[in-house]
Amino acid sequence: MKKPCVITNIFAFFLVPFQEIVYIWNSNLKYKTMKKLFYYTIALAVIGTITACSDEVFDNDSTIENTEKKLDEKSISKYTTNLNSSFESLSVTRGTVYETYPYYYGGCFIDDNRNIVILSKEDSETVRQDLVHRIGTNNFLIQPCTYSYNELKDVYRRIQNFWLNDTNDEICNRITLVCFGINDVTNTVEVNLLNCSDDNIELFKNNILDSPMISFAKAHGEIEITMDINPAAEIRSNGHAASVAYRAMKSGGKYGFVTAGHFVSVGDTVKIGTIPVAVCRNSKYSNGTIDAAWCEAINPHSPSNITNITFTELSTQTVATPGVKTYVYMEGFKSGFQRGLVQRVDISGKYKIKNAAGVEIDSYKIIHLVEATYPCQKGDSGGVVYMEDDKNSIAGVHSGGGNALSSTQYAMGYFVMAKYVNNEFGIYLY
Repeated sequence: MKKPCVITNIFAFFLVPFQEIVYIWNSNLKYKTMKKLFYYTIALAVIGTITACSDEVFDNDSTIENTEKKLDEKSISKYTTNLNSSFESLSVTRGTVYETYPYYYGGCFIDDNRNIVILSKEDSETVRQDLVHRIGTNNFLIQPCTYSYNELKDVYRRIQNFWLNDTNDEICNRITLVCFGINDVTNTVEVNLLNCSDDNIELFKNNILDSPMISFAKAHGEIEITMDINPAAEIRSNGHAASVAYRAMKSGGKYGFVTAGHFVSVGDTVKIGTIPVAVCRNSKYSNGTIDAAWCEAINPHSPSNITNITFTELSTQTVATPGVKTYVYMEGFKSGFQRGLVQRVDISGKYKIKNAAGVEIDSYKIIHLVEATYPCQKGDSGGVVYMEDDKNSIAGVHSGGGNALSSTQYAMGYFVMAKYVNNEFGIYLY
C-alpha cells in the first residue's frame, strides 16, 4: 500500500503564505529576479519531494514482490531450467553439448519449503548478479558449500573412467557398486553400494578413489530393465513390449519417435498391435552409452505430441534439464501417469537384466541418467518424462527402475536426459 506523501501536502499548505512574503520583500529587492528564483525553488522542491516519496514506495513494494513471493511449480521448473541451460554450450566442430560451470557454483536443489537453493563457495554481489542473470529472478537462497561443481565433476569423471573400463568389473562387483553421481544437496559425489559396509567402502577407497568429496550411501536396490514381454503392449518389437517417449525428426523431413534403446535394435520393425508403424534407425544401449532409440515412422502413421494417458500436449521446442528436487512426470503404458521428485542428475549406473527366475543374464553400463522418485513397472521403458512447467518441456526417456517392490514393480525411476539423446542421434523436436 502506498504511503501518503505528507511532506508534499505540508509544502502545498504553505505555498500561498510564502508567496505573499515575497511580494512584501519586493520593495527592497528586484521583484522579477526574486519571482523567478521563487518559482524555480518551488519546482525543484516539489519534484524532489515527490520523487523521494515515490522511490520509497517503489522500493518497498518491489522488495516484497521479489523476495517474499512463494514460487509455484511452473516457476521453479522455469528458473531451474534457465540455470541449467546457462551452463550448456555446443561445440560446433564436434556437435557435442558441454557444461561449463562458474568457479563459485556448487550445485542447486529445491528445499522442503520449495525455495530454490544455490550452493556457492562465495557470496558476493558479483555472484548474486551473475545468478540473477542466469536464473531470471532474484528469488533464490544462497547456501555456502565446500566444493565447486567443477571439482565434483573431476572426481565423478575419475570414478566413471575406472567404472567404464571392463577390466575393473571384478572390483566393482566385489564392492557391489550400483551407481554414482553428484549429490547437489550434500555437495558430494555420492557412491551407492548395494552392501554399504565399512569393508566395501574401504575397498572402494583403496582401489578406485579416496577423496573427501566422496560420500557413500546404500543403493535403492539394483537398477533393472523395465521392459515387459507382453503382446498387448503399446509398441512391440521381436516379442518385447515397451512405451513411446516423444516425437522427434531428422533433417530431410524424416519423422519418428524416441523410445528405449534396450527395447529395439537398428533395422527392427516397431508395431502397435499387429500394425507396423516404424523402423528403428538409431539405437544405443551398450557400455558407456545412453539407453535410447530413434524410430522412423512408416507412412501413413504420424507421431503425435499428445500423451496417451493424460492427453497432455508436450512441448514441440523445449528440452528441459530438471533440477534436484524438482517434479517430473512419467507416462508409460504399464504404470500410466506418475509423478516424482528428482534426486540426482546425470548419474552413471549399471543395469542388470534378469530372467524369470531372477538370475542375471546380462548387464550394461548406462550414462546420463536421472534418478527420480516416481514408481514404475516393467513395460514402462521408453515412456516419456516431462517437466511440470507451462510448456510441458520434455526431460527424457524412461529407462529403468530401482528399489524393487516386486519382480515387476519399482519405487524409483531412472530416465535418460533428452538433450543427450537428441544430440547423439542428431534429432530435434517438432
